[in-house]
Amino acid sequence: MADACVWLGHLEPAARFLRDGLRLAEENGAPFLVSTGRTTEARLDWLTGRWAGLAVRTRALVEEYRDLTSMTSELELVLGWLAAAEGNWADAGEHFARTGADTPEDAITPVAVAGCAGTAACLMAGRAHTEAVAAVERALAVVRGKDAWTWAADLAPVAVDAYLATDRADDAARVVEELAAGITGRDAPLATAALARCRGTLARERGEAADWFREAAAGYASLNTPYFAALATEQAAACVASSAPAEAVALLSGVVDAFDDLGAVLDAARSRRALRNLGGGKSPRRGRRCYGKNLSPREREVARMLVAGLTNKEVAERLFLSPRTIEQHVARLFRKLGINSRTQLRPHHLD
Repeated sequence: MADACVWLGHLEPAARFLRDGLRLAEENGAPFLVSTGRTTEARLDWLTGRWAGLAVRTRALVEEYRDLTSMTSELELVLGWLAAAEGNWADAGEHFARTGADTPEDAITPVAVAGCAGTAACLMAGRAHTEAVAAVERALAVVRGKDAWTWAADLAPVAVDAYLATDRADDAARVVEELAAGITGRDAPLATAALARCRGTLARERGEAADWFREAAAGYASLNTPYFAALATEQAAACVASSAPAEAVALLSGVVDAFDDLGAVLDAARSRRALRNLGGGKSPRRGRRCYGKNLSPREREVARMLVAGLTNKEVAERLFLSPRTIEQHVARLFRKLGINSRTQLRPHHLD
């Protein structure tokens, strides 16, 4: 029940079912059920924005359940989305590849479909639009064959973006129509919010997108999915930036805070840049402070990307900063950590 609730978007009931289910499984010595519950819990934490320490916990579960593909594929999905939110597209792609995304017809359907969506998002980030379409079409074939549109909340928005990027507007519209028909009469709030987001994307050229993105943001917020709510709000802000810049600034200010709270480095940098372009530069909410020998939030962002293997130039591009600024951050974090090169930088330095 918890697993079904998470996929559909009923996250508060999911938390209650998990609490009771894990207790009963542990009391009755049912380790396999405990493993399924803990795996579902990781996905629930991702959706509800409880990201602090989530990557470490999820990697530990992958190691613990390394012989249980049904568990590890779902955990890899969580790791993939966390890596993508930090802009570590190479790592994200590797995680998504281990979800069954290459052969979704032979994998656990909702996990593989979401894995295809993640793979497509990585390809879109690298402007490999044709390859992204191929990834979404693998998943769409399964969704259509099983009439499983209630599981397409991750897939549909990426599919629409990929089709539009390849000048296939009719195919994008078809996905939206199929999603709408596929969830009619079904209690799938996560897919319903995704549908509003898809309609907003289609309506951009007609100047009617803002209301759809606002509806999507409200839907995601009501489900307690802060990351998706922030993404939809950011899209709404982009729609009104020219006609109502003050409203866009207000929306983006909240978006920056939301992304910062989550640790969504890439998204925070992008929205902060959009805010600066509107003349609404935003200082950290706590104001300037001295971190002493501790890494500042920005230095942690840079360090995470260096650990992932990115060059200074690549870090600068992801954070929308100059290479010189990144060099200064790198020099300070090296000095604080007492190291002399990136080869000495280790994940434990971020703890």
